[in-house]
This record gives sequence, C-alpha cells and structure tokens, in this order.
Amino acid sequence: MSDEHIRLQEIDLSQIEKIRKLHTRLTNDLGNWDKYTQMIALQEGVIDHQRAGLSEPAENQPTAQETHERMVHDRTKVLTSLKSAVWSASKVLKEDHDRRKKVKENLDAVQKARAQEEEELELEEV
Repeated sequence: MSDEHIRLQEIDLSQIEKIRKLHTRLTNDLGNWDKYTQMIALQEGVIDHQRAGLSEPAENQPTAQETHERMVHDRTKVLTSLKSAVWSASKVLKEDHDRRKKVKENLDAVQKARAQEEEELELEEV
C-alpha cells in the first residue's frame, strides 16, 4: 500500500472519529433539550396552578415565572451548543474532505503517469 493510500485511509478514519464524536455530543445535547422541555412543561403547570389559586409560591424561592424564564434561557443555551457542534464539525469535515480530495488527485496523477510510462515501455519493446 502506497503512502498516498495510507494517507487516504488515515483521513477517512479521522473523519469517522469526528462524526462519532459529533453523534455522541448531539445525542447528549438533544437529551438535555428534552429534559429542559419537560421541566419547562412542568413549570408551566406550576404557574397555572398558582394562577388558579391551587398552590402558593414558596417563600425565599424564585417565582415560578422566574424559574420558567431561567429554564427557557438554559434550553436556548443547549440549542446554541447543538448548532455550534454542527457548525464546527461541518467546517472540520469540509477541511478533511478538501485535503482528501487533493491527496486523491495526487494519487490519480501518479497512477496515470505510471500507466503512461508502462505503455511507453511496452511500445519500445515492440
């Protein structure tokens, strides 16, 4: 296996590793998004109960509305993290793709030159 083939294989393996890391990060962040969504829904229920007079706000604690707003804010941070992960991975994978493309073009050029050289040798032998 030539050095160029080894470089192609290394780039491919590197890309797979980056994709797997992205998958892990996205799975984790999407899980956090779901948890925040559930907590927000529960907090909206608390707000509704307080409005209806079914419960009273706890003393020395943030209000249900403040807690709700903090959760929405934190969930938005999770979304920002998700987008950042995708953008970063996209940029790195694009760079790897471009690098792989150049290596492949070099390999193809070398193989074409070798084929032409062999063809010329065959013609000389005849």
